Amino acid sequence: MTASANALQYFHDALENDAGRLQLFEFSEKHIHTKEGKVSFTEHPEQLQLYKDMSPRMVILKGVQQGASLHEIARGFWVCDDRMATVMYLLPTRNFVNEFVADRVDTIISSSPYLRDRMRDVDNRYVKKFGFSSLYFHGCESDRDVVSVPVDFLICDEYDIMNQENVKVAEDRLEHSNLAWHHILSKPSVPGFGIDEKFKTSDQHYRLFRCPKCRHDTNIIFYMQSDFEAAVRCKEKKSGTVYYFACEKCGAALDPANAHWVALNPGSDIRGYHLSQAYWVRKPAHYSNVAEKFLKTYQGIKNIEDKKYLWRSLVGVAFGGDEQPLTDEIFNAQAQDIPLSPGWPGLCFAGIDNSDKKHVAIAHQEGFKLVFHWFEETDSIEEVFKFFKLHNIKKAIIDAMPNKDSAKKLAKRFKGRVLIQYFKDRQKESDELAGLETIPVYEVNRTDSLDDLIDAIKSGQVVIPSRKAGIVIDIVRKHLMKLIKEKETNAAGQEVKRYKGKVENHFAMAMNSAYQAWTLFQLNMPTVISTTPVGGHISVEGSKYDTTN
Repeated sequence: MTASANALQYFHDALENDAGRLQLFEFSEKHIHTKEGKVSFTEHPEQLQLYKDMSPRMVILKGVQQGASLHEIARGFWVCDDRMATVMYLLPTRNFVNEFVADRVDTIISSSPYLRDRMRDVDNRYVKKFGFSSLYFHGCESDRDVVSVPVDFLICDEYDIMNQENVKVAEDRLEHSNLAWHHILSKPSVPGFGIDEKFKTSDQHYRLFRCPKCRHDTNIIFYMQSDFEAAVRCKEKKSGTVYYFACEKCGAALDPANAHWVALNPGSDIRGYHLSQAYWVRKPAHYSNVAEKFLKTYQGIKNIEDKKYLWRSLVGVAFGGDEQPLTDEIFNAQAQDIPLSPGWPGLCFAGIDNSDKKHVAIAHQEGFKLVFHWFEETDSIEEVFKFFKLHNIKKAIIDAMPNKDSAKKLAKRFKGRVLIQYFKDRQKESDELAGLETIPVYEVNRTDSLDDLIDAIKSGQVVIPSRKAGIVIDIVRKHLMKLIKEKETNAAGQEVKRYKGKVENHFAMAMNSAYQAWTLFQLNMPTVISTTPVGGHISVEGSKYDTTN
């Protein structure tokens, strides 16, 4: 029996020991009140299965206004109700927590006499006590926020804008629980990242619409993605314009009320649900039905933000837009059928992403192109040493942080061939440069350098092997697709776009360093040894080098 099955059996046994206990959907209908009233499945019949599902591990990929957060709040209260359990509801930041608890959680408690009666001595913005149980609300900015207590049930809401590394730290808090429930929910952002990546590992439940004429089941989400104007239609009648979702087989009008859940990947032990406004049976504000809302939104698209709203918020699927520069389509168009090689006799260039594990990307020059022929993940910097001989590495760049000692060790071992890299747009600690007086230090703007790498991949100047070379190429592609741009406000109060940090893009960062090493070599720039980092920006063409700091 799997760990998930053990946890589920444990919980079922607990339920059987209390025959009078309400099931989650009954508890929610009776005791969970929102500003709009009591929880009801009349207008949202698609949600009833979620409330009846006792899967320990659940992923919910959702559009906006789907009631998924309410479902998890209700589940958290239900688990805590007269049980010795600890629930942690994790949100991206403390500000999220403050607004979420004040607007959602406290409103539910104040509207429910039952919940108010169950509350014990602690009831504040960050923890609610129910007898021997506790419901915590934490932000995820720091790993300190998520390690304070052991947890029986971890809920991660707005997963795509969380610090992904700290979520992994929070997951460790489940290790000693017999229950060990973990639910993740979020509106999607870009393909292959966050909730979209998690959902693809689940059993992927979609709501299929049954055609009243030909009895065909249509996955309206897939149909809209392949041919939106065929999937969402309108026709004129004497009574006016009628909007509807169409059967992909015969074109007949579909009724969202006549639908059922089907798992696309039933072999997974992670339960996944996709929630979309397309599944609504209720009438949305300002529209005759949800099909009209979808079609008019589609017809009104004027810019990339409108497209994001349609696909991410209404349909509830990942959409890259201007935030994800690299996609599978680009890789497929540019990839070449070249083999991976564990050694190379000609001049090579390497980049090393220097985290707990070392991700190494190695390439050689062919004409005016940089061809990557080896990728490896290793635990120690000593393992990296062997690549310098096997691949005849002429120049390499390794990140200074977070393991400066490893970077120094590599630079000293291969003096003159290794530069230690800092990013200009990253705030350094005061002691980071200590001990680097005799080691070449290279400083570059992180955003600009990644822009250069991406342009080089798109233009074909940087060559990546096709998937035929091995499974590692799938991993490399995933890491490159996680070079995701997001808006930030800089110290001057200006809105800028930078690449998301704290994500699993290690091979992409290693490739970036290798590309810079190659470009520096092409420029025949002498190594600069200084206590002050060298500053610079290298263009895609490698035709200039700016040494201004």
